[in-house]
Amino acid sequence: MGKITLSLSIATLLAFSGSLFCSPAMALETENDQYDSYCRTPILEQFGEIDRSLTITINGKENPLYCTFVNNDIALEKLRETVPEILTEIAQEFSLEELNANNWEQYKYGALNLPNTSQFAAESNIQNQTLVAFFDIYENTTQNKAIEDQVNKTQKSRSISQEQIISLGMMLPTYAPLAQQSENIIRAQSQLMTYALPNVNAAVSYAEKYATNPNKAGYGYLTKLFWGVDCTNFTSQILEASGVGQVVYDSTNMGWWHKNNGGHTYSASWINSDVFARYMGVGYSTTNHRDFSFNIGRGDFIALDNSNDGSWDHMGFVTATGTDLCYQNGSYRDYKVAQHSTDYHDWVSNNKGWANTGQRLGRVRR
Repeated sequence: MGKITLSLSIATLLAFSGSLFCSPAMALETENDQYDSYCRTPILEQFGEIDRSLTITINGKENPLYCTFVNNDIALEKLRETVPEILTEIAQEFSLEELNANNWEQYKYGALNLPNTSQFAAESNIQNQTLVAFFDIYENTTQNKAIEDQVNKTQKSRSISQEQIISLGMMLPTYAPLAQQSENIIRAQSQLMTYALPNVNAAVSYAEKYATNPNKAGYGYLTKLFWGVDCTNFTSQILEASGVGQVVYDSTNMGWWHKNNGGHTYSASWINSDVFARYMGVGYSTTNHRDFSFNIGRGDFIALDNSNDGSWDHMGFVTATGTDLCYQNGSYRDYKVAQHSTDYHDWVSNNKGWANTGQRLGRVRR
């Protein structure tokens, strides 16, 4: 998954440079963990204890790492017991051995590539939701190792530049102090952050036209290698259709752009949901779906963090809002979403995944 860096002036870099002190990942010893509210959903509770206490010190400040299962082996065993049907179908569809620590990524990708005729392919299917939530946490062990390696590499230098602050911050959970500092720097310099789309009607028209009939000739269509991989490609297209201009660089880790020179290439911020959300800015987020529904409107980009672990996993675009509804987990104001992976333009009330319990929802760009 790509991470973002920005082109910065020498004066600005000097203004933000400072000493870098790092310590290995360690568990917080405080009795009341300030990060205890994260990675808590009814689905996750069935896989064993989750560790929310790992931290790493960067530039003299303690930052949380991603939540992980305390015991990955036990978590995998419990997953096999909880959703055997979907795991069996994935194994048969893609000729896989039984789920294990060496092939879990194949199962993750396999789940997303199940044919539309499968009962498990729908976002509303509970076994599908269970796999999404499980892998969202299970993969964090690998992500934390990548963060530690990057910190160890960076600490060899005597000072930390603003560009390094941004790069490290984008790797950390969104609620980490360095991540928030990184996003503030990006917002201050980004040419893209505004409080309204230049042309909401044009954005909605584009979303309606291409939600179920992707504009493959114009922008390509990213096959399902990651959870919801084409969703951000689609939201970027909508943003451009509204009148927002691209910020083009040669590096995929800089700016926000798409190029079609006989083949499609993209910046990380164009196709990666977590990078897009952080680059554009998340102005509002909550785990309360009712509150979220009353704080979004036509023309809003919305983000989803499947297990509230601090990394945005999915993007969509709101084309309309509707009436107040009651459902098994409470009430909310209905809203219509255009999205890819899966490709639809429909009301959330029609059993779509945006209303699942325990997720974090975000409003992007305002």
